[in-house]
Amino acid sequence: MENADECQATLEESLVPSMELQLGAEDLSRKVKEMSLEKDKILEEFGHQRAKMKEFYLQKDEELKRALTEKERLVEEVTKLGADLDEARSQVLLEGFRKEECLEEEKRRYQKEISSLQQLVQ
Repeated sequence: MENADECQATLEESLVPSMELQLGAEDLSRKVKEMSLEKDKILEEFGHQRAKMKEFYLQKDEELKRALTEKERLVEEVTKLGADLDEARSQVLLEGFRKEECLEEEKRRYQKEISSLQQLVQ
């Protein structure tokens, strides 16, 4: 019987580490599942953030394209207005010359008339 008690004790002693190993394996398995779930959650959040960033990038890209188009339009308009202003300045200058020429012509005519009248008076 002593042998049977020893066998029983040996069997119980060998079961304790086996149970500890099984509990350790179950604990590790549970941790792996938890980490896998956490990884899936993080990947899902990353996917959402990536989609938001892509949408934000596309929005900013579209805004930039609109701003560049507006800038080009404004540059063309400024160029056209500059040309119009130059043309208007030229017209004003030309009109000034014409008026001056007319005044000079009238001045000569009046001088001629005054000279004629002075000759008649003398």
